Amino acid sequence: MAMTYIEVSGTAYEIGRRQCEKLGELARIRYRRYGHYHADERPEHDLAPMIEWVQEHWPAQLEEVRGYADGLDMPFEQVFEFHFGPYVSAILDSQQCSNLGFSESPNGPILGGNLDDATGYVVQLTRRAGAYAHVGIVWPGWLSYWGGVNECGLAVSGSSARVQTASPPQPAQPPAWHSVYTARWVLETCRDVPEAIALLKQPGIAGHGNHIMIDETGNGVVVETHKPTGPYLAEHSWEPGGWICCGNFFVSEISPEEALASEDEHLRLRGNRVRLLREFGTRSEKGGGSIELLKATLRTHDGPDHGEGGICNPNNCCGVIYVPRERRILVAERFPCANEFIEYPLSGANPGA
Repeated sequence: MAMTYIEVSGTAYEIGRRQCEKLGELARIRYRRYGHYHADERPEHDLAPMIEWVQEHWPAQLEEVRGYADGLDMPFEQVFEFHFGPYVSAILDSQQCSNLGFSESPNGPILGGNLDDATGYVVQLTRRAGAYAHVGIVWPGWLSYWGGVNECGLAVSGSSARVQTASPPQPAQPPAWHSVYTARWVLETCRDVPEAIALLKQPGIAGHGNHIMIDETGNGVVVETHKPTGPYLAEHSWEPGGWICCGNFFVSEISPEEALASEDEHLRLRGNRVRLLREFGTRSEKGGGSIELLKATLRTHDGPDHGEGGICNPNNCCGVIYVPRERRILVAERFPCANEFIEYPLSGANPGA
């Protein structure tokens, strides 16, 4: 089964409107899911100062939100508040997704990951005026982006994570751009991994935990950024054997062994997923990295009943393999163990073939 695929181009406003005109019902699912406040619980506040701040710092993104509102025939203020108001905290609480990359393969550097989230994402080829074109995984009507490949040969994915043992950093003032958009911002503005690292170190750029990035020349890095307010925390590159991975905690703070031995059941499950990623990384040192090895990784279960300790688990929305040198991604809808990977090139030629 192939995921829904669309192509959008034009200004930021046109992209937002066209996306929602094509896939409006999918977009509305997200708004229904998180619009959970009763009338007497809904925070009362003046949106004008935040709208003014976003207009000054992120004008294209504000215009895309206006496009969503018009495409959905919803009040702009309501759509804006979903992106920048208290609803965002409900979306950012989870700590999911698993990623593994190889520095060398017959297809050049490659990266693979499973997105753990509610279903509803689509594959989108985006050509926004003034930005690098890219193909990746998006939720319609939402400035969210999990991962993709851009025209320069840069790939980005991520695994959400939070600080576990230390006090969270103080949020930036004024509020940082929220993290569900950061991966897309990287692809639209950066040519390679060094530029992406520099972007994530800037003040006012929020993180989503572990951002894993590789480029066609062989650069590879995991950048730790505190979720959801930023800032940059740490970074680490390829293991000596030429692989790199990330899960749902910061290895600068907790080792995989400590996570596995934790009394916190959820942290143990995260630790087990990283253990599996590291085992497949080590396997690549003997037989070499390959797309087939990434497929095997993303299809791996662990424990009884295909539980959450596996890479392929009940929370999977899709599995994605990024091939930056060839400007394409391979996507398996929902569970990678049950569905084939289908190719989506940045060229737009024969998508889903």
